[in-house]
Amino acid sequence: MAEGDIARHELLAGWRGANGTHIAALRIELAPEWKTYWRAPGEAGIPPHFDWSGSENIASITPVWPTPEVFELNGMQTIGYKDGLVLPLMVTLNDPSKEARIAGNIELGVCKDICMPISFGVDTFLPSKGERVPAIVSAIVDRPLSAEEANVERVTCEVRPTEDGLAVETVIEMKALGPDETVVIETNAPDDWVTEAVTTRSGNTLVSLAEILPMGQSPLSFDRSGATITVLASGHAVEIKGCQAD
Repeated sequence: MAEGDIARHELLAGWRGANGTHIAALRIELAPEWKTYWRAPGEAGIPPHFDWSGSENIASITPVWPTPEVFELNGMQTIGYKDGLVLPLMVTLNDPSKEARIAGNIELGVCKDICMPISFGVDTFLPSKGERVPAIVSAIVDRPLSAEEANVERVTCEVRPTEDGLAVETVIEMKALGPDETVVIETNAPDDWVTEAVTTRSGNTLVSLAEILPMGQSPLSFDRSGATITVLASGHAVEIKGCQAD
């Protein structure tokens, strides 16, 4: 099957918010039963990569990831979206009174019976006004809850060295989201690899244990304030920014 038969893409130009931020989105439509990956794709997944270097009048672009699903592939966990994805993009402009151009190259992984990377370019002008797009609004609403919205009471991280890296044990005080909760730990170091977490729950206490392994030449460390901890279950998610020392 050719790449064009598996995935089609479109950049939705969106609209300009009252605060000057432009809200656009990348829409990916996949062939039936195909999946693409979340920002932390799991051990068998392919992480997405965005290069916006051809853009004009744009200071930064921040994706707002909708709540993903957890899949099992050949005994390994992957995290992503089945049949397609609308990924909102919060675009900070250098001059909000003018048009902008979002251009660059995007690399994504897609998977069915096999997994493969795909790459494509985008080049779209963002109007100085524009109209709200229901698909983008729906995807923004589908984002994970914050710790405050989910009434998370306390989050701690205990870090200890291992033979190959660092073990990180997180303890989250929150009510259960649903059965089969999955915890994903992300660091703010791009060269770190975090293994699939082993997760257990007792009452309102959710405990997970993962290992951080170095993938580059930088010394390995764990910045608690820069960590992101996401809890996934039954189509719901909570995204927690940072944790305290135990």
